[in-house]
Amino acid sequence: MLEWAGVGFGEETSTYINKSLNRLAQVSGASNVKLFGKVFALEADYWVAEGTLDEEEEAPSSRTQESRNKGTNGSVFWVTHDLTSDWVQLPECSPEQVCAARMFVKKLTGNLNASVDSVPPFPGKERHLLRA
Repeated sequence: MLEWAGVGFGEETSTYINKSLNRLAQVSGASNVKLFGKVFALEADYWVAEGTLDEEEEAPSSRTQESRNKGTNGSVFWVTHDLTSDWVQLPECSPEQVCAARMFVKKLTGNLNASVDSVPPFPGKERHLLRA
């Protein structure tokens, strides 16, 4: 009914999403992979996928950062600009990044390595802001 009302990505894009998420699950070894959404940016939009990884990660980068599969980092997120290309795993986020991201509104550029110019300053790049 939603598709009948004009809500959705369309049949062709939905097929690309399905095949891309299946490929992501096979390549990364993730389970419960699903489309989180589409984030519009200035240069290139982000397709965002969410899932869980059973493998252990290295130690968190700070004492306050939660480890994978717990709390804020309970899910793993991947992004891509094109559903036919590879997905990039976003880094785990820290509580400082989550708190800072809530204090401003920022238009994303579409470049994961872009610096984030904001007031108050954001501790990370665009990839960290997108994750937070």
